[in-house]
Amino acid sequence: MYKINHQIPVEYFVLRERYLRSVIDRMPLIKSGFRGEKEVIRIYSSDKTHYREIARSNKDWDEYRKVLSKREKLQKMLSNVKAALKVYSSKASQPAPEPVNLKNRYGISYYDKLVDESCPYKNDTDYFYDGRHYRSRSEMMIAEWLTELGLEFKHDVLIQVGDSFFTIDFIIIFREFNRCIFTEFFGKSYDPAYNHDNACKLEALTNEGIYLGRDLFIFSGDIKYTPGSDVIKSQLLSIIEQLVCYHVRRE
Repeated sequence: MYKINHQIPVEYFVLRERYLRSVIDRMPLIKSGFRGEKEVIRIYSSDKTHYREIARSNKDWDEYRKVLSKREKLQKMLSNVKAALKVYSSKASQPAPEPVNLKNRYGISYYDKLVDESCPYKNDTDYFYDGRHYRSRSEMMIAEWLTELGLEFKHDVLIQVGDSFFTIDFIIIFREFNRCIFTEFFGKSYDPAYNHDNACKLEALTNEGIYLGRDLFIFSGDIKYTPGSDVIKSQLLSIIEQLVCYHVRRE
């Protein structure tokens, strides 16, 4: 649920609602149910007048279960967006704006090819949230807010930049805008060698057209200071607002 929706531009929610509806409409209509005490999946016809049932013994059960899970997740996201739009009153009823189509190498097709949690370094910390381990408390808080905002992301992603490979903490996809955002947490800013390695990473990313403050956003900390929940929330909200400014043409 968008508990802080009043701080996000209304255009974002309007576009997100339209995007989610379009994805759901293209999916087959399937629901879970029971035949006696046995669970079944019901696949409805296009006119919703009849359906066929798939039992667990069916060879395609797992695939249909994945589709059902995805549809239920999208429906929940759509419900949250619709609830968020209610706070905007008449503005939410205005026609959805058309996103500005900006040329972008790092969009949906790029994101979908990335492998989630592909970092080769072991991660078994005690910072565990929603089925994942995170390397620090701050990383975990970033993940919590990304989830709270309903944003889709991959964590600990190994990417190729030129001839080199780097791990990015979070890559967020805004499918409404066909746009990836790279987010890093630098937690050892007191360490010269660590800073040197990150400086090399930033140089490589910049040379590939991934620019700080536009495509790449950084949180940082050291032994005495790490960003708190409010700081992380504020930065993520600012990113959404900035994307709306880039991609939505206001009359």
